[in-house]
Amino acid sequence: MDQLPLNPVLKFNPNQLYEVRKLFGLEDKDKLKQAIDQFEDWIKKQNHFDVTDFDRGFLERLIIFSKGSLERAKQRLDKMCTFRKLWNNSVYFRTLKKKR
Repeated sequence: MDQLPLNPVLKFNPNQLYEVRKLFGLEDKDKLKQAIDQFEDWIKKQNHFDVTDFDRGFLERLIIFSKGSLERAKQRLDKMCTFRKLWNNSVYFRTLKKKR
């Protein structure tokens, strides 16, 4: 993601993306690309994830939301995927019980 998408509600400075990346130590594009590549490799090794092909922009935002920490981003994604799987299973079983 090199530019922020245009938004009719929010207006961004031209260098806003660079400033946010700089804030979390990700201003070097090679370092950011390497972090996202490591994140994708880790995701592919997770057998319990239903979805393993995440958008690189999403992974970058997840790292930024995690204050630049790749390990925190991994924990967040793991919790999100686990919660989604558990939620789907519980909704499925509730529906089966109602049908009986």
